Amino acid sequence: MTIISLTNVTKTYGGSGRSVPALRGVDLAVQSGEVFGIIGASGAGKSTLVRLINLLERPETGTLTVNGRATAGVGGRELLKLRREIGMVFQHFNLLSAKTVAENVAFPLQLAGVRSRAAIAARVDALLTRVGLSAHADKYPRQLSGGQKQRVGIARALACRPAILLCDEATSALDPETTRSVLRLLSEINQELGLTIVLITHTMDVVRQICHRVAVLDAGRIVETGPVEAVFLHPRHPATLALVREAVREEKAAGNALRTAGDVFRLTFRGAATYSPILGHIAREHGVDFAILGGQIGTIRDEPFAQLTIAFSGGDVRSALARLDAAGVDVEELTPADATLGAQADVVSRELADVA
Repeated sequence: MTIISLTNVTKTYGGSGRSVPALRGVDLAVQSGEVFGIIGASGAGKSTLVRLINLLERPETGTLTVNGRATAGVGGRELLKLRREIGMVFQHFNLLSAKTVAENVAFPLQLAGVRSRAAIAARVDALLTRVGLSAHADKYPRQLSGGQKQRVGIARALACRPAILLCDEATSALDPETTRSVLRLLSEINQELGLTIVLITHTMDVVRQICHRVAVLDAGRIVETGPVEAVFLHPRHPATLALVREAVREEKAAGNALRTAGDVFRLTFRGAATYSPILGHIAREHGVDFAILGGQIGTIRDEPFAQLTIAFSGGDVRSALARLDAAGVDVEELTPADATLGAQADVVSRELADVA
């Protein structure tokens, strides 16, 4: 079931006598219970998209539906009720410094009109236990680490039992190890509660670790979308490539190899095939020699993958490739004209493995 839907949504800001388009004809559908990533560079339109989804802004044109309700014309108590179905986790935590951890988590319940102190205390205790902060209930935000503050932010966002959790650059202020810990927590919450999570980020690593599907936002448009494995193992748009591109020197080296190695292919192995010796077996069967020009092994969420750039020569190359394809290996030929794109895609693979 679709829980968030945007159809041909545009948003323009005015200033200094001119209009600045932030979103241009965005079509997007997030399914209930999934972890959906929205990734883009600075200025791509991510913040505007968040403000539309959490109902702080309204589309200029197009339609927006949240949890089965069109947002056009929604106001007053109905708007407040709809907003309570959307929890928000912020980049810089946004905790109330004068309130304790427990008081921060209780605050949304009080705003929602919950009067029973016992009910609030029980809910707060359960949430702090879930995020691993029971022992810190009486501390103040200044006494917490960055990771602990974000866990408080997650508990607070869950207080009113939302259907959707929006995470706006929620890990960009954290170190890598703390980021992994927070993402594991979000993944567990998604699985336990069936909660829909939308992650807004500029970091490919965040999407790789937790998201089921991803949309790439560039200059206010969705330029690529699909399962994380497909988008990041086989990026097609320059904006996607740019998000994970490494040093120009490495791209040139890979490009030179592609131009001089003859018949070059990119092979993508996933799941159990990642660790299978199938490449060697098939090469021997068909008398094919191969040279590995680049690639790496890594994981996307919990699934292993390998993506290798291979040059084949001698023997029956086409039969060998057909056998690889039949065995579930994705085979993509890289011609000299594809050298630049192929090199950049190999960089994507290296980046994925580097952060695995």
